Amino acid sequence: MIALVTGAANPRGIGAACVRALAADGATVAFTVMPGQTAPEDLPGTAFTTDLSEAVAPGLLMDAVTERVGHPSVLVNNAAWSTRDGFEALDAATIDAH
Repeated sequence: MIALVTGAANPRGIGAACVRALAADGATVAFTVMPGQTAPEDLPGTAFTTDLSEAVAPGLLMDAVTERVGHPSVLVNNAAWSTRDGFEALDAATIDAH
């Protein structure tokens, strides 16, 4: 089984926990971190740096993961972007970007 986990840069976060659990269960794991973030050193698997808010990023990521690791059969879509502003304060461009 090959798994792709997005948003795994926080070593104590949900994404990193998913990477560890999947690897412990025998999966080959690929995971993402944002540009400027460092992949946790203890995470098993292959790190890919990408900004998934860019429209072309998901397709490029899948191509890269498939080429380097194999075609994923599991996706944990954990990547997120948040703001402390209320939803009503966000404009359409910001919502569309994330």
